[in-house]
Amino acid sequence: MDRIVAFNGENIDQGILENVNKIIKDPAQNYNEQAMIKQNFAASKLCLWSTSIVEFNRIFKEVKPLQD
Repeated sequence: MDRIVAFNGENIDQGILENVNKIIKDPAQNYNEQAMIKQNFAASKLCLWSTSIVEFNRIFKEVKPLQD
């Protein structure tokens, strides 16, 4: 839990993002909170967190250059 709380969403390795995005964007994987909640409530929340942190990273990379 501590690692999740301390995770730096601003600095995620590009290779990890590419691999995770393949899973998130693949409809056959059904990787979303609604699908996961049918399996396990805790897993659904981790799924939501992981997809949200990837989206945060994408937005951060777009906005950060505008702040400089």
